[in-house]
Amino acid sequence: MIHYLLRWTLLFGALFIFACSDSVQHLKKTTSVLQPENVIPDLLNDSNRINGEDLYSPCALEDLYLARHNNPMWFKKDELTPQGDTLLYILHHANYYGLAQEDYHVSTLDQLNALRIKNRAEVKLLASLDILMTDGLLALANHIHYGRVDKDRLILKSKEAELDSSLWNVMSHAISKNHLGRGLEMLEPQNKFYHLLKNDLKTKLDSLPLVL
Repeated sequence: MIHYLLRWTLLFGALFIFACSDSVQHLKKTTSVLQPENVIPDLLNDSNRINGEDLYSPCALEDLYLARHNNPMWFKKDELTPQGDTLLYILHHANYYGLAQEDYHVSTLDQLNALRIKNRAEVKLLASLDILMTDGLLALANHIHYGRVDKDRLILKSKEAELDSSLWNVMSHAISKNHLGRGLEMLEPQNKFYHLLKNDLKTKLDSLPLVL
């Protein structure tokens, strides 16, 4: 009888240990998986700066990501999408619009992207990169449409550049159709002299030696 009770006691003890072990492992798995959609709202709510960069359109960013349930715009899982790659190319070539790429977080984007490639598990890094890419696009769209310089005072406009609904509708459509370049073209001035100057600028930039 004693042996019988001892055997059942050991059996229940073993089952309890394995059950606890499974519960701990499950808890580790569920608590360690952090997704960008959990991080993005925290980053936007904390301040108007991401990785030391001032955001141009903090309010527009909050509305935009909220409408997307805070999902990244330019990444699928931890991979840069083709449209995200196009956006980085456009931001790097802001000078073809007569604008300066440093106004669109390009240096910080390059640094974060290099870190992301080395450490794909860093969710906060990916979320920061996604937000800065979006903010760079919104700022570029604003500057193409309204200009970077205050025409009345002939000085650079302030950092914050909120989008009006008509401009944002154009860019939303361009993003949904995967035509970022076309969307930005629609925001350019229609003045023929602007396009003459832009074409001349492109010719000059294309003629410069490639810097490796």
